[in-house]
Amino acid sequence: MRLRKEWVAAFFTFSTGLNGVLQTSVFTSFGASSADFQVLPKDQDFENWKSNLDLESGRYVLEYKTSGTSLGFKIKSGNQVVGKFLPQNSAADSEAQVVSFRLGQFLQMSRLVVPSAYYVLGPQATSRFQSMLNSHGENNSLRAENQQSLRQVLSRNSRSLPGVLTPKVDTLEAVDVETENTNAINASHPLASWIRVNGVLPSRERLTSLRGVKRNGKLGVETELELSRQLSKILVLDVLCGQWDRWSGGNLEASVDSSGRVFLLARDNGGASMRGTQWVSRGLQVVSRFDRTQIQRVQQLANLLRGGDAKRIATALELRSDPKFLLARATAVLNRVADLSRQYGEAQVYFAE
Repeated sequence: MRLRKEWVAAFFTFSTGLNGVLQTSVFTSFGASSADFQVLPKDQDFENWKSNLDLESGRYVLEYKTSGTSLGFKIKSGNQVVGKFLPQNSAADSEAQVVSFRLGQFLQMSRLVVPSAYYVLGPQATSRFQSMLNSHGENNSLRAENQQSLRQVLSRNSRSLPGVLTPKVDTLEAVDVETENTNAINASHPLASWIRVNGVLPSRERLTSLRGVKRNGKLGVETELELSRQLSKILVLDVLCGQWDRWSGGNLEASVDSSGRVFLLARDNGGASMRGTQWVSRGLQVVSRFDRTQIQRVQQLANLLRGGDAKRIATALELRSDPKFLLARATAVLNRVADLSRQYGEAQVYFAE
């Protein structure tokens, strides 16, 4: 299925004041041949929403987030949830969450990644969140650890709190591809076979569905080939972002569009780190069949990071860590693809065009 795309040859940088209002500046850089960012309507809607969001105004209801191991709050306009704020904590790395979105745009896979942006709570919103932390007991050990850590952060500065914003995405369902309690992909799942070089080639004609992923009570469908391509793209992005939490439960999700096509979505991308390379080998053991266009973009990314424009591409990706780690990860992906191509041939390594 061909996606509707809007292309811009621009880099986006964002600054956030302590009043919680984000300002956007745009500057043109390398040109369309080397640095297009794929900006879809959903991305522009998010840009517009967060640019006008002021959590100091009292217009929004802030509701404590009670699920998962990361702490934060839902943002409600009236009775409708419109977004979520997560402060930096051990289960939600703000940088990885934001960079995954920007890299998704750079890799031309924006549809598969939920928009994210850095955001700093002002004094009123910080105070409201601090009250939530102090009034909620946590029985889960990981949540309790994060709660204690955030209380310590707020004890040092109770007037602002940095974190990340994400929008509410409707009709999302978790995809049961992981093995329970092992934080690993279920190797017996058809999707796991289709993304492996020695697995069965997915069909470009045969339609498949994902259990429980429906729209208006009807299961969404997609070809084996397209769903496999989507999962492979997400997992390559995970390698680049140091994702360690994709398979802990519910972190691979899917939705169904208005035409009845199901598509995968990477929403919670903060269980990751932009520092180090310790998760690269593990990630590349899971995925070994790739989308050719995405790998070409990874090559362009590596070229930019090696050249004199490394600082500008890092700024465009809103990367705060040393770019050398991202370059090392991109290089590892490219080397792995090259090695597999020599061993198995490109017809097995790349999905059909």
